[in-house]
Amino acid sequence: MEESEHKSLFQSRYVKNEQRFGVQRRSMRELPVIDIGALVDGRQTAAARETVAEEIRSACINSGFFYIANYGVSDADMNVVRDMAMRFFALPTEKKDVAKAVEFNAARGYQPMDAERITPGYEPDFKEYYDFGLELEDEALAPIDRGTTLWPKEDDLPGFTALMRNHVMRTANIARDLIQGFALSLGLDETFFDEAHRAPFYNMRTSYYPPARDVLKANRWSCGPHTDYMAFTMLWQDDVGGLEVMNLDGEWIAAPPIPETMVVNVADMMSVWTNDLYTSNPHRVANRADRHRMSIAHFMGPGATTKVECLPTCQGPDNPPRYQPTTTTQHITNIMAKALDPEFMRDAKVDNAEATEQLRNLERIGG
Repeated sequence: MEESEHKSLFQSRYVKNEQRFGVQRRSMRELPVIDIGALVDGRQTAAARETVAEEIRSACINSGFFYIANYGVSDADMNVVRDMAMRFFALPTEKKDVAKAVEFNAARGYQPMDAERITPGYEPDFKEYYDFGLELEDEALAPIDRGTTLWPKEDDLPGFTALMRNHVMRTANIARDLIQGFALSLGLDETFFDEAHRAPFYNMRTSYYPPARDVLKANRWSCGPHTDYMAFTMLWQDDVGGLEVMNLDGEWIAAPPIPETMVVNVADMMSVWTNDLYTSNPHRVANRADRHRMSIAHFMGPGATTKVECLPTCQGPDNPPRYQPTTTTQHITNIMAKALDPEFMRDAKVDNAEATEQLRNLERIGG
């Protein structure tokens, strides 16, 4: 997809004068920073939580991206996870391949360089990554969401499995707090989304980006232009930088690392719920530095079989739903079928008719 097409498709959905909602959006050159301490600290007042929700609403309307601060995990702790992940990616190939996922629905795990083509029509992304699922103790709550997580041998990387399991649980709880902020921002009871995310389709991904200055080109990126697939994403990035976000003017702006923060962005499920009042933005990564880059993404989505459809408060006679109802599993399966090797997706049940509709609607910007 050409650059001009990315811009026109995005702006057809996320317009400045949003008459359907009576909203006048402001194009941002810098992303706002929101202190979400009132959401993660149960001792805070309802008024304090409402104040945070108002800031989330403004950010989602104007940029679809924002930073969160005071979210409950320090950069020191995040760097421990980052360093452990970097140690994994530095292992010999045969030791990493112990954790390699070979079927989409069988398990999550490691994927080597060039495994993912996040933007259809582009060359594969210049990255390696490792996906981790949420392992719930109550199996009755566990969603059918690609199975267990594969791990390297403990002798090859002592402490890796325990650290990553703990971090997934810790960040999933932060995401559950944040989804209450999204509910409040939409004028809903703060528990509105809780049941849908009691057993969420949650994925943590550590992504390793080697220096890419010599390989970047128009259709070859560290991570190509795309939108995210779930409800929202929380992204911690190290100090290398390289994340770029499209703003309302169709310009790519930098989202540089800010100490003690994570970047949050609206994803497809939230776009469906809100009828594009909150819209999933295209973003991309280019590691132009001479150092290795690591990011830790936390993708929060509703339970695997949850029906996701436009909220009654986000539609009306002059504002009909833009998207057909879907489920998290079906949407993600359809999208990933376009991004990953057919052999890897051989066990996935792809709805080709729905996939075509999603490529026109939910996939939109090439992700």
